[in-house]
Amino acid sequence: GSSARELQEMGVTRPDLHVTADPVFNLPPASRERGMELLQAARLPQGSRFAVVSVRDWPGTEEFPQKLAGLCDHLRRTYGMEILFLLMQPKHDRNTTGLVRQAMEEPSYLLDTATTRRELMAVLGEAELCVAMRLHTLIFAARMAVPCLGLVYDPKVESYLQELELPSAGHVERFDREEAIACADRMMADYEGNLVRLRQKSEALAKAALRNEELLLELRRTLEDYRGVSVLVTHNRDEAYRLCKEMIVLNEGQVLRTGSTKAVFADPQSIAAARLTGCKNILPCTPLDSHTVRLDGWNTTLRLALPVPAGCTAVGIRAHDFTPCAADAPNAIPVKAVSTSENPFDWNLICTPPEGTAQLWWKVSKKSLCSAAPAAPQYLCAAPESIMPLKG
Repeated sequence: GSSARELQEMGVTRPDLHVTADPVFNLPPASRERGMELLQAARLPQGSRFAVVSVRDWPGTEEFPQKLAGLCDHLRRTYGMEILFLLMQPKHDRNTTGLVRQAMEEPSYLLDTATTRRELMAVLGEAELCVAMRLHTLIFAARMAVPCLGLVYDPKVESYLQELELPSAGHVERFDREEAIACADRMMADYEGNLVRLRQKSEALAKAALRNEELLLELRRTLEDYRGVSVLVTHNRDEAYRLCKEMIVLNEGQVLRTGSTKAVFADPQSIAAARLTGCKNILPCTPLDSHTVRLDGWNTTLRLALPVPAGCTAVGIRAHDFTPCAADAPNAIPVKAVSTSENPFDWNLICTPPEGTAQLWWKVSKKSLCSAAPAAPQYLCAAPESIMPLKG
């Protein structure tokens, strides 16, 4: 793989260099029924062919949205595919997505609903084509064997496309609409051949990903006997939690948080660090005193065990830390369940205020594979020690 070649070019010649695959290749998608529910939520015409498009904000790409709009119009006019936009990270994707949609002459659709990775995979699995800047959109699409056109903004995207032998529709900073259209036409001219090759690649990567757990256990045994200093660089929070006693959380080259791993997960201190540690619920708030905040959009206050720092703009609550409660319970939040989806080992419920649009996630562990879905709650609460105050 390209990562192994890069290490070798840096002078790493160890024989115990292993190349595996992203764990996503062994992650099952949500049910097809859930995928269809999400497509319906995006108002995509039932039974229509469609292409998924995923873009993000990026400097130096002022002309890119207009040119990409031309490619999207071409896909709809020439191949009859509706265009569905995904927001992988809404804060960083919404502006460019809006600019592309505004520049299109043809209609388009937007999935603007909070989703899990498995739900995104279920949506992608129904698509005929994926056009994406986001690396993980491309990974999810490949996992579901959906042919892709990459939009390169970073070397990691280009490397991934080369690994899977997928075409690049161009670099976003020098995007050429006509070249991108020609690339799409070549893809569609040999669609079945591309589909067969991608399925073969996806199956091979799924087999490679099976080694991840085995190698992780081997690494853990090695570290237990090692008395020196070791550094693990990973974007997998589960690996970091299982292997590391101390953590440094980095985002865009900046150190966000340092400390013991459990302390960082319990109190990430910033919105970015909370997201990197996997917190699903980042809820905007207004501080009221040193241990109390008002939850914006929910008409309720929350009491925290941790002190509320100056500059606190949100609280983080992990999805498993909610429990159903009575209306007069401490930290009770009025909710209305609007979506329920099943994983092998838990249920996901997306809730909103009874009269509002804000969202939170509630995860409920299953006692067995056949456990029924939990009853929709009217109120959820979280213990004060489970609520994390967050800055900016």
